[in-house]
Amino acid sequence: MHIRSALLVTANSTVAVHQERLHALTRPGHAPAFYDLQRITSSAADLHVAQAESRTALQAISHVV
Repeated sequence: MHIRSALLVTANSTVAVHQERLHALTRPGHAPAFYDLQRITSSAADLHVAQAESRTALQAISHVV
């Protein structure tokens, strides 16, 4: 169970990092510059991938446990 918890914390912290980056780029009252659009798109894609990896890891762990 300790390994499961450690893996979940790692997966969730990765998602949190990507969410914070995306929120920083799209904060209220901030108009993104043209060059920020690529960073926003990239951050959103990274967040999507991290969430998918987190779900996959959770499913794999639940099958093992």
